[in-house]
Amino acid sequence: MKFTKLFALVLTMSFAISGFSQSPGCCGVSYDDGLDIIERLEKNKKFLEEHGSVRGGILYVPIIFHLVANNDGSGRLDRTTVYNQLCRVNTDYASAEMVFYLKEIREVNNNAVYNSPTSNPAINAIIQEMGDGVNVFITENADTGGGLGTTLGFYNPTFD
Repeated sequence: MKFTKLFALVLTMSFAISGFSQSPGCCGVSYDDGLDIIERLEKNKKFLEEHGSVRGGILYVPIIFHLVANNDGSGRLDRTTVYNQLCRVNTDYASAEMVFYLKEIREVNNNAVYNSPTSNPAINAIIQEMGDGVNVFITENADTGGGLGTTLGFYNPTFD
């Protein structure tokens, strides 16, 4: 149950933050990745049903925000918006005994990541930036390519 809520949180944060800089669109996973996510979710739900919660107390979740801008630093989302969204998420998930804490805010100046985060140069840069926690990249565009629209949440099991 708590895993489901954590997964929903990641998507919720993507939706909330995307409202500040992106248009509505579709989820940024491939069909095969979507099937993998569903399979893992079902296994986790079954495990919890059979074994119950494997922890007690509050679950603390580290969040790393990557505020991406152009090479010259222009276009970056302000930190106040990040703080406000983090407070909102904690309010929304308080009943689930989850606390999301700001582990770090990283400022990334990279035109490729800012304007086209699914391009190969951007993906390589993103991999280098990822930290140990829930990584949230805030960019100008989140186009998935292939006419799928704008990405609201992205998951890649390769880097899980």
